[in-house]
Amino acid sequence: MSSGDEFITIHNPVYIYQKHGIGKSLFKQKGINKNESISIITKIEYVYLNELNEILKEDRRNILLNENEKMKYHLYCELKKKGFFIKDGFKYGCDFVVYKKHPQCCHSYYGVLLMNIHQSLINNELIGLCRLLHNVKKHLLLCNYNNSLITMKEINWVSMENK
Repeated sequence: MSSGDEFITIHNPVYIYQKHGIGKSLFKQKGINKNESISIITKIEYVYLNELNEILKEDRRNILLNENEKMKYHLYCELKKKGFFIKDGFKYGCDFVVYKKHPQCCHSYYGVLLMNIHQSLINNELIGLCRLLHNVKKHLLLCNYNNSLITMKEINWVSMENK
């Protein structure tokens, strides 16, 4: 576990917020019974749930978001408004992975990458990400953030074999 990790645990059900990836030793460290109902959430999800008053009131923590996290939070809210289920996309090199239905019913449909107006993406990076997502049957949803306005574009990998 890296020294920058921060944990917030709330029981009934157990919500665990961790800055970075989850480790198996976490459950032993926090004294969590494996039979308990457990949800592992990101910082963005934690803030979103706090906004909706869905996390237990005993654990109201003032979690500050940096500028990048504020943009991700804005995008997260936009995707939630569209009815998507959202999970962390770290495993695929994205900000989020998005499901059209509940994650227990289907695989994620999009890998979501958020860029602000001042960022540029090198063609090789874009091609590599599209190909990776294609190999795991996902599409890339490239989102641009500019002054609280988010534009979304779907990018698909097309193989010449399919033509």
